[in-house]
Amino acid sequence: MGKYRRPKQNRQKSVISISRYTQKAWLRSYPSSDEEEWQEQTHPENVYDFVSTAFSVLEDNDYEVSDKELVRIVTLDEKYYDYIKEKGLEDTSQQRAQYAAYCQYTNKELFEMAQKAGLDKAYTLLTIPVVMIRKEISVQSTNFKLTNEQIDKLTNYLEKIHGKGNVFVFGNFVEISEIVNNKQKFFVNGNLYFEKGIRFDLTEYRKQRYDNAINVAFLGIPFLIKSPIKKMVWKMDEFERMFTSLKYVPDLLETFTQEEFEVFRIEAPNFDETDIYKEIVDTGNLNVIPMQVALYELDEVIQDLINNFI
Repeated sequence: MGKYRRPKQNRQKSVISISRYTQKAWLRSYPSSDEEEWQEQTHPENVYDFVSTAFSVLEDNDYEVSDKELVRIVTLDEKYYDYIKEKGLEDTSQQRAQYAAYCQYTNKELFEMAQKAGLDKAYTLLTIPVVMIRKEISVQSTNFKLTNEQIDKLTNYLEKIHGKGNVFVFGNFVEISEIVNNKQKFFVNGNLYFEKGIRFDLTEYRKQRYDNAINVAFLGIPFLIKSPIKKMVWKMDEFERMFTSLKYVPDLLETFTQEEFEVFRIEAPNFDETDIYKEIVDTGNLNVIPMQVALYELDEVIQDLINNFI
């Protein structure tokens, strides 16, 4: 983990410089690695998750980050390799750390480097839980999907919370394990939508299959939110506020209204806020739970759903 090392001289400047690799640079410096490990280390979909991981490494090395320090993200790309070639230096973890610490790029230049590499993103994948109840045991699968009208209505509602143009609703009902294990697929498709306005129908999620022994399927409506990024240098306390705001997800129980439930073209019955797993929306087989859940919360939420519906 030498890429996060912080030279002593840099401590005096109260600046934490963190190397963030392009995929090409990662595989060049770590030839025995692969794309999956690069994604795990770099978090190309969310710069805040990347910095958070880097801070965890610092804490593991007993370094306490001060609120007075600056955090600076330096993209390691072809410029770094041109530099060491020109200086006749060897590519080592220490050399990469020193390059990040002492390079003289401005904040604007650092952002442009990140933008060129596609590392200027801050996407968060959230899920609205759905419970599908199979009324007949002979039914092996269903093919529920939000209509375009429903997607538009749900998008408009979520944009009231997350900002205009910052929400992409996929419109599919997806198994929770698929959302967690294939999150990169959702980030890639969401990025195409945000960057180019292209929406792909994820045909592999058109059907919902049922276990023969269980009459219930627990799924989710995944959606992506975008947080605009315009720089690569932050004051530590400023970064912490932005990171915390991204991690806080308002409970839709606090914000959904009777009118908003019409996104599913169904009248919502009255419900008690203390019993969040009551049948909120009933379309026969489909129960939509009005929550927006981050991936790290899904296990706990699904266990609660299992306890209430089985």
